Amino acid sequence: MLDQILLCAPASTASGHVRAGTRSDPEAVHHDGNRRPVDAPLEMLSRRLMDVRWIARLASDDTLEPLITMALKHVEALKDQGLRTIPWPVAMFGRAHVTTRKLAYLHPNSLGSVKFLDLDTGKRDRLEPAEMRYGAPVDPSADITTDKSGALLLYDHGACRCIQPYRSGSIRALAEPGARPLDLRASQYAAMIRAVKTALG
Repeated sequence: MLDQILLCAPASTASGHVRAGTRSDPEAVHHDGNRRPVDAPLEMLSRRLMDVRWIARLASDDTLEPLITMALKHVEALKDQGLRTIPWPVAMFGRAHVTTRKLAYLHPNSLGSVKFLDLDTGKRDRLEPAEMRYGAPVDPSADITTDKSGALLLYDHGACRCIQPYRSGSIRALAEPGARPLDLRASQYAAMIRAVKTALG
């Protein structure tokens, strides 16, 4: 349920313009030419995280609600320091693999075991258990994959994204409207993995 709920603002603005709501541009120019204050990214994150926490409670999702609570406290602490946005392009709460050039899949004989296919070498391996992160920065160009635990991404423009267990996707793409992580348990995804394995030999 939660992975279908998008709570994000546009990931970028037109080239050559400063994104509204950052330190250097606390106001936005509207279509009528007037400058009006806009919410800072941290304010947007506060509202969105509170909405997501409410939805998580309705869904009885005990994997994500603690992460949302931690993220809310983190955002409030940053606001108390006078900041308008998080100090990194993307921050993560929770336990998930952050990888590049690796395709995640579930082992057919052990559906709770996430493995990875290296797209450069064709080798298949299982990574070390993912470390728990508490608002640590992650590479926006990398991919994120969860196993039995969920994760939460915060973006510096005010977006947030809940990643439920056994999901995988591009960190940058997940900030875009309409984006959803792939469900590793879906039959269509399993078929795609088989095709990639065959192609890589």
